[in-house]
Amino acid sequence: ATALAMSWAAGRALELGIAAAAVRRANHLGRLGEYAELAAARGVVGIATVGVVGRGGVTPFGGRGRFLGTNPWAIGVPAAGEPMIYDAATSAVAEGKLRLARAKGVAVPAGAIVDSEGRPSTDPNDYYAGGALLPLGGLLAGHKGYGLALASALVGGLAMVGDDGATTAGTARAGDGGPWLAGAFVVAIDPEWFGGAESYRMAVADVLGALRRQPAADGVDEVLVPGDPERRSRERRLEEGIPISDSVWSDLLEVGDRYGVGLAG
Repeated sequence: ATALAMSWAAGRALELGIAAAAVRRANHLGRLGEYAELAAARGVVGIATVGVVGRGGVTPFGGRGRFLGTNPWAIGVPAAGEPMIYDAATSAVAEGKLRLARAKGVAVPAGAIVDSEGRPSTDPNDYYAGGALLPLGGLLAGHKGYGLALASALVGGLAMVGDDGATTAGTARAGDGGPWLAGAFVVAIDPEWFGGAESYRMAVADVLGALRRQPAADGVDEVLVPGDPERRSRERRLEEGIPISDSVWSDLLEVGDRYGVGLAG
């Protein structure tokens, strides 16, 4: 549904300059950056967010209980060459990183989570024992991520206004114990209406190139721009395959057995 919304918005933006669409009663949307890439591939700037409030894994800044979702934002900007694709959660880390750390038996970075008492922790098990993710910025500057997460929920909530059982802040439940539901919101902007698409793409490419040429700090190989690490990772995985830990593979086999889906070992 979100891909359809962004595709529609991109098409309308090419006709009218700017367009927006909302997705009512969404669930997990996958990688939000995919929708930003869809817009950039059409030659328009794409902005997407999906917001959950009241039922999530992130604590508000200064709190300790879970209230917000990881509420990501994604922005795609077309360029002469590869586009700029920003895609990030408004939590210190994505919850999937905690799941992976727990499966590997490793610690998570300091400033990512708190335990059930609101105390800083690096043990991913503490999150699954009633702890919470911290907003982007952690204990020091988490008010910034908190504000972005709340904005995501409120903007995503535009899709949910008037929905039975929904709050106006982006989340609803399909009855007690039902799945969480979220509001998604996408915007597409055609740079042709703001001075010319080709000149804009060239200017974006110049900025991205200048950033990549910036001197790197000690211990850093090079300066990258948003989207570079993901493109490189995709190329590497296509060539080398995707590494999966034994514990994750065991979980996949268990799910496969449960649903009668065979997996090659």
